[in-house]
Amino acid sequence: MRCSGAAGRSQSAPLPTCELALYLAVTVGFHLYSFYQVFKVSRIYEKDLDSEFGFEKGFFIWGFKKDPTDFEWSFWTEWVKKLLLWTLLGHVIISQVTNAFFPKMRRTETSVPKTDLVCLLLGAVRIFFWWWLTESMLHFMYIHAIQHQETILESASYWTLGGLGFAHTLFFYLKYLLLYGIPSIIMCLDGIKPPRLPRCTSSLYSFTGTWREFDVGLHRWLVRYIYVPLGGSRHGLLRMMFSSAMAFSFVCYWHGGHSFMLNWAAMNWVGVMLENVLKMICAVSPTQEIIGRFLSTRMQRRAHGALGSVATTLLILSNLVFLCGNEVGKIYWNRTFIQGWPWTPIAVLGYFYCYTQVGIEYDRIKK
Repeated sequence: MRCSGAAGRSQSAPLPTCELALYLAVTVGFHLYSFYQVFKVSRIYEKDLDSEFGFEKGFFIWGFKKDPTDFEWSFWTEWVKKLLLWTLLGHVIISQVTNAFFPKMRRTETSVPKTDLVCLLLGAVRIFFWWWLTESMLHFMYIHAIQHQETILESASYWTLGGLGFAHTLFFYLKYLLLYGIPSIIMCLDGIKPPRLPRCTSSLYSFTGTWREFDVGLHRWLVRYIYVPLGGSRHGLLRMMFSSAMAFSFVCYWHGGHSFMLNWAAMNWVGVMLENVLKMICAVSPTQEIIGRFLSTRMQRRAHGALGSVATTLLILSNLVFLCGNEVGKIYWNRTFIQGWPWTPIAVLGYFYCYTQVGIEYDRIKK
């Protein structure tokens, strides 16, 4: 969660190196260990899951079968192999031939300098690397098959549940890197500046930041054609709430309007509204004076991290509803906040505090 003024100063305040090293070690260590737990569970239930879902034979990681149950990835992979790849290749060839033989048709500002061709080649290497990571996840961690097995989710350890949650969001991130990365390279060849690629989900710690930085093109479109025309934030809180609600309603409808999409959109709308209300409160001079009087800039950043841990917890939960459905979201909620009360929520918030501080440091360095 970001507060204007106070949060800006807190984000710019560097923390001690040893403290940041601890946060980074906890964040990376949790990811790796929880992924290892998911890998072990995948091996334990491999035969049962294979008999039910029909795993595919691994084609580049021998000895491991591939989980094909993610419909979107399977659909896009087949489409790319059969049609899309050749269509895009044809576009590139025609575009470059046109630029070579009809230079007058090409605007000067759209030409790609020779040095940029090296960057484009490196971009292609990155695309291959992302594809390899995505396919590796399908071979090592059967997250999509497991999400349909409530008995496994109900009996799995909390380490495994955490690993499954992170694996789902990172797999979604890698899919979109590929989905947007390939057209991005072609746009560069055509001399068109593409939108920024999605930001890694493991560095996002607020609802507002996620919507701004994960799908940049979608965010721009929603702001330009729905949010601003309906009033946006310049006509008071109620108009802002209405404009945001309409934007999220469109996104929900665009994704099919299913009940789990409605719940996901509602959770994100509430999250964005709460963050904006908090930003308004912190922008008031008396609030800034109180914060500045009682908290140093470093303590403001730590308070920011504590608020961010709450936002990140709910953000991950909403993403699980989006990616896995209502039932999986209920299981995570019950196991974390009902069955695990109070120690599991405390541990989760403590971890996401470290996670948030890593994200804040990333933003501080980037700026």
